[in-house]
Amino acid sequence: MRYAVSMGTPNQISAVGKLLADKDLLLFGALMVMAFYYFLIFLLRPDDKSSLYFVLMCIIFACRITVIGDTLIYRLVPIISYHAVVALDFLTTVWFSIFAVIMVKQFFPKQLSQIVLNLFLIYGILISLVILFSPVSLFTSLIVLVQVMALVIGMYGNCYLVIIFVSGKNDAGLILAGGIALALAALHDVLYNNSVIQSSIGEWVALAQFELVLIQAFILAKRFSEAFKNVNTLAQKLMKLDAVKNEFLANTSHELRTP
Repeated sequence: MRYAVSMGTPNQISAVGKLLADKDLLLFGALMVMAFYYFLIFLLRPDDKSSLYFVLMCIIFACRITVIGDTLIYRLVPIISYHAVVALDFLTTVWFSIFAVIMVKQFFPKQLSQIVLNLFLIYGILISLVILFSPVSLFTSLIVLVQVMALVIGMYGNCYLVIIFVSGKNDAGLILAGGIALALAALHDVLYNNSVIQSSIGEWVALAQFELVLIQAFILAKRFSEAFKNVNTLAQKLMKLDAVKNEFLANTSHELRTP
């Protein structure tokens, strides 16, 4: 059993279940809208891969939303099998942290080690193959490994964000704040799922992950805006240079024609 048993009257349990379902549906819809929007941006600027990685991160998180809490996936895809639901749960746990680090790499390409990132990708591919092609009883026994690796990858990203923030890089503080909030939410959920504390809205990790996605979406939008402003500034400078060139050629032509 993954979650604590809910206690109370039928009406109370139903009300809490509806609240959790509404929260999951809201997050799922918002994530899919963001994924669609940034996919259109990627189509317009295919040379910039950061928007594509962000789209994949949103889709991974949206899929995770459907298999936690009230298990929204059964409402969206009633015929889905139990094996597919559990596999999706594990796969999204594996890949969300990896893509979060990939996004940090996109924002600060010179600070993070590509070798370490490649090792994370190899781990993700190998563990995904095990999840996809082994029975539930086998890959669920790896839950401790999956959770520990997600924690290690997240801590790696946060440690580098601290270094980047101290070095004075723009936007590092925002992502670091989101990473810290995610770590605190994970601690809350561990206590909640072990019945140490109670919560009227269930797990907090999904909300913290959504906050981190929003922060990254804001930074992407900010950088796209800055890039547009730079292009506009360069265009204006080129127009001025072109005007000066035309004036110079006109004056030179006039001088050459004058005896």
